[in-house]
Amino acid sequence: MKLIKIFILLTAFAALGACKGGESLSKEVSALRPDSAQRDSVSYLLGVVFGSYIKNYNIGDIEDIDFERLKEGVADCLSAKHLPESEEYSEEFAVSPLDMTAVFERYLEKRYNFVKGRNSELEPDYLKKMEKEGFTRDESGFLYIITNPGLETHIKDLDTVSVSYKGYCSDGRVFSVSGEEPLTAVVKPEGLITEGWIKGLKMIGQGGQITLVLPSAMAYGEAGRLRVEPNQPVRVDIEVISVSPSPVPVKGESSELLIEEY
Repeated sequence: MKLIKIFILLTAFAALGACKGGESLSKEVSALRPDSAQRDSVSYLLGVVFGSYIKNYNIGDIEDIDFERLKEGVADCLSAKHLPESEEYSEEFAVSPLDMTAVFERYLEKRYNFVKGRNSELEPDYLKKMEKEGFTRDESGFLYIITNPGLETHIKDLDTVSVSYKGYCSDGRVFSVSGEEPLTAVVKPEGLITEGWIKGLKMIGQGGQITLVLPSAMAYGEAGRLRVEPNQPVRVDIEVISVSPSPVPVKGESSELLIEEY
């Protein structure tokens, strides 16, 4: 999936280069060309799009990207004379696009192992720092601060909850937010709610507010997720908007049939 999107970006760059601007043209036609301010804005936003992709899919930090080489690659793509499907096309590049999959796979595997190891080393210090800032450590390993316990009846397994939330990586980046519509989910291990979420939600009731600091093992683990690195602990601010108790199953029927899926 990552490599497909990179090919799409390179194709977009190449398409921009299909129309040359150096020919001798009439003033009338030249006046139709986007002005320098528009070209400046589009160039910048192309950088934003490419940067967002690098960031969201954890391809590299700012020190990992050689921007001069990136510029060279874009320039070579724009000036390429042959069609991508031709044999001559790959010869126009310092690194053959035909090798893209293999080059990226080797790089991403090495970067994944580095990031995973780095975050494992940094996690204990991060959790200790959060304790010093006032978080309480639960016996299962996660940290929490309850700012509002909510109703006396606490959330239970298989209840359906609607929550607003905002999630932060340990480095302070926001990785997810509920937005205008709250997240609605069943309190069970499968799906959107991680083990740490479940344990934290059970400490409060409807109307409750809690901030969780989740070790990576209780969050997204070695796999990570979009915008969350492997083995990275996270902090999540949660407010419970509503709770619908788990329905009582009809005798002889499986309770799973009565659980709202999400």
